Amino acid sequence: MTAAVTLSPVEYLPPLAYKDCQSGVATDPQSAQLQWCDRNHTDRHSLEQFIAGGFAAAYDAHISQFMPHLLAVTLHGQWQAVLGIRSGLAPRLFVEQYLDADICTVLAGAGIQTQRAQVAEIGNLYASGRQQTLLLFIAMAVALYQQGYRHLVCCATPTVMSMLSRHGLLLNVLAEGDPSRLGDAAADWGSYYQRHPQVCQLDLTAAYQLIMAKPQLQQMLSGFLPLLQSAGASLSEQAGH
Repeated sequence: MTAAVTLSPVEYLPPLAYKDCQSGVATDPQSAQLQWCDRNHTDRHSLEQFIAGGFAAAYDAHISQFMPHLLAVTLHGQWQAVLGIRSGLAPRLFVEQYLDADICTVLAGAGIQTQRAQVAEIGNLYASGRQQTLLLFIAMAVALYQQGYRHLVCCATPTVMSMLSRHGLLLNVLAEGDPSRLGDAAADWGSYYQRHPQVCQLDLTAAYQLIMAKPQLQQMLSGFLPLLQSAGASLSEQAGH
């Protein structure tokens, strides 16, 4: 998962309302909102600029490629965090550039038997703090699990891996995020690869069970489960694009 996370003192966001970018419905404009945007949404360009600006500030990177689906947090009308999602049914995942075989073959080599329809990829992570990052991860994990996805793959920095592990979300390393695999495009990523990202897998079944067993994590999701169900369904309907 390509990620730019500006670490700041951990602060909990206000109770989250939800807003579906397709319906425009939100519960409380004074609280943070969770938004789901596909490529055709009117907020898409603004959100892509937020991602590009975050990577530019963190790594002097020049990002111009974005995931087909974006899950974001806003507060008082300002973007706070974003996470991109792609179905494993897409012709090629970004992380497959780092691998010697397709994702299912690599997972099988690690003792994980699955099919592409059960795999989702995340990337384009940018957040102003750790709490927003955790929120997006647990929201995304619930949405994907409820739609039948069982494995998450990403390219994660040690910072992100450590933050998730403190909450029991353990990533299994599959390969190094080697920038030489990107060819000339590696130059666009600035100093990102100095953080030594690794291609990882997360067991969504285990993650979902953990989230449901921790009241603190469940509370973070309170109020926007309808959006997560809608978002997961949208991803499944557009899988392969």
